[in-house]
Amino acid sequence: MLNRSKIIDAAIQLFSHFGIKKTPLKDIAKSLRVSIPSLYWYFKNKDELVICVLEKITNEERILIKKQCIRYESLSNFIDELVEIKRLTFEKYSRLYHSPDYLRKIGFLDNLGLSRRVCVTENMNLVSKAVFGRDDNSPHMFKGVFIQFLRELDMIFLNDAATRARFQGSGIAKRNDISDLVSQKTCSFLSEIMDKNIMVQYQN
Repeated sequence: MLNRSKIIDAAIQLFSHFGIKKTPLKDIAKSLRVSIPSLYWYFKNKDELVICVLEKITNEERILIKKQCIRYESLSNFIDELVEIKRLTFEKYSRLYHSPDYLRKIGFLDNLGLSRRVCVTENMNLVSKAVFGRDDNSPHMFKGVFIQFLRELDMIFLNDAATRARFQGSGIAKRNDISDLVSQKTCSFLSEIMDKNIMVQYQN
């Protein structure tokens, strides 16, 4: 029986293979063996479907990050794992993230910002308890730094996905290596967190 979840899953497969622009709704309907009007019963247009697809991928990434956070007692190890999860997600679905301008137009970047805040809220207490020896349920200075770090990571990987899309099929094998940039942002984040932790301890 057709439902939103089945449509989203079918769209993920086709978008991942052909890209969003080259995947019309009729191809999604054909893969599900339904009529195009059947899709409009669940989604008002293609943009709404794209947003739901990206939200599902983002939520799955967030849940995986939360699971991984529990495993680590070292902030640096957790952040390394978080970066790797994000890298793999953006590489796997690079065709869906190929156009930051389009994602901004349909409102997904705003949704991504909300997802970052949820991710930080879910993980900050665990990180705070494991690394700093306290469980703080109230907003504190670490959250702002964490959110900014995730925003910078997302922008790096989004721009990299756009670069991948431009180079695909063009015969150009090389593209900018983002590993150094990611490492630089990671080191800067860890340094700022530690500096703020020292300030908190000093104030207490």
